[in-house]
Amino acid sequence: MNYREAFNIFDRENPEVYALFKSFCFEVLERGKQKYSARAIMERLRWEVDLNPRGSDIYKINDHTIPYYARKFLAEHPQHGSFFEIRKLHQK
Repeated sequence: MNYREAFNIFDRENPEVYALFKSFCFEVLERGKQKYSARAIMERLRWEVDLNPRGSDIYKINDHTIPYYARKFLAEHPQHGSFFEIRKLHQK
């Protein structure tokens, strides 16, 4: 299984992860930032979930999901097309 397939499965089984990711993106945008790091948003998501006792084991989020969450956000919100720097994906 490659990273894209693993992401698709994880995303389908854990829609609340993307909901939080998107929420944090909009929070950063509302504060006036035009560019930001998808990794920083994911680390905040991990922090928030780790502090929530209900989220303890459900969010074993692999770093390889980060570029896919960034691309998903930009695909849904093209008006923020330069919010994340998008690089070429190297599939494994």
